Amino acid sequence: MYEKQSHRVFLFNRVLFIGEYSMASIFNQQRPMVLALVLLLVAFAGMCQGEILPEARELVDRYREAITCWNQRVSIQIHSQIDETPVNPDHPSLAHQRLNLIHRRDGNRAEWLGSKSFFEDDKAEVSTSSRKFAVIANGRHIVVADDAWTPDERYRGTIRRRNYGKILRSASDDFYYGGFLDGLFLGLRKTANMAELLSQSDMLRVIGKEDINETVCYIVEAETEEARFRVWIAPEKGYNMLKATIDSSIAPGSIVIDSIEVQKINGIFVPVAGRFVETFKVKDGVKTVHAKVKRSQIDLNPDFEALGAFRLALPDGSRIDDRDSGISYQVFGGEMVPNVDEAVIEQIDKMTEEIMAEGKVPPGLATVRKPEAAPNEPATTSDTHLKTQVDTVKTQPEVVAEADSLTIVLVILIGLLIIGVVGWLVFRRIKA
Repeated sequence: MYEKQSHRVFLFNRVLFIGEYSMASIFNQQRPMVLALVLLLVAFAGMCQGEILPEARELVDRYREAITCWNQRVSIQIHSQIDETPVNPDHPSLAHQRLNLIHRRDGNRAEWLGSKSFFEDDKAEVSTSSRKFAVIANGRHIVVADDAWTPDERYRGTIRRRNYGKILRSASDDFYYGGFLDGLFLGLRKTANMAELLSQSDMLRVIGKEDINETVCYIVEAETEEARFRVWIAPEKGYNMLKATIDSSIAPGSIVIDSIEVQKINGIFVPVAGRFVETFKVKDGVKTVHAKVKRSQIDLNPDFEALGAFRLALPDGSRIDDRDSGISYQVFGGEMVPNVDEAVIEQIDKMTEEIMAEGKVPPGLATVRKPEAAPNEPATTSDTHLKTQVDTVKTQPEVVAEADSLTIVLVILIGLLIIGVVGWLVFRRIKA
């Protein structure tokens, strides 16, 4: 037994030696070919072990959660800088604008309170003009007002009740207020935000990844009837976007959203800054709009009651016109009072006094009273129609008696009807 086992070991060692000798000979004679084969195998193994990109729809779903998980209830300060610059050198640049405002949002209530200033350029310190403005949506109506029409601190504006959701959406989409940081901007009327639009695309895919400020982003591309979208989504930043490009297929133009900063506040990733650049064709050339937005003093759990949010916080005497009804109001103590001319009020009071003094009370107004003032005594009032009303109205027992008799008659009639129906059914069954 031992001899057989030793013989087997001897044969195995001889085969191994011959194999090693043969491989060494081949390697020495065909060294370039062997090296090339080894490198090819290594490259193939690297390709097989390459990173698998995440699913596009999963990224978009996480992005949608990221931009909606915090912005339904918030109080923030917003600082914006806007430049509208035509590329055509024959046309001067429009004034540089700066906005400083407070924005609060609570579901379908929202407000933007602040000021807008105009400068000659982005380096100027003194503004050429400025105005305060307010957009207040309290869930029932929206007031849009500013002080541009009056030289004092009083505001003038309009109140709208119809199309409440549409008007509120238009304000939220405005890039002046930084809506693009949350995937909101003009042109996405059919969807709530850009993530919603991406999820509806049938041509959604991940085309690669890229580092932005040392943060890994996956590039999601989608094509719709309106445009082609590319969004850089960063898992390390709570799946918020750090960049986006939109190329319109309807009207010549493009949008670039970049320079986005994301901070973690109370365990939630919140976009706090970014840039919006839109380029589009106009009659005289190509126009570019730049908007830089910075958010600060972000409170994700505000006490709106203590902040006095969503109230008509306008100076007394401000005029608000109701476009739906045509009524004009003035603001006093945060309330809107119908704006009626004093002369009209005096005329109404005079007509009321004449009606009551002459006893020309319309037939249906039995409670109207007229003054009966004695010399040197305070005025007293008495009902002019009270006696007639008492004489013509029946007493309560009479009314109750009439009601009881009417009820008895109705019960008898209903009983007779039931007896008749039952008798007719019995008759038909006997006849059958």
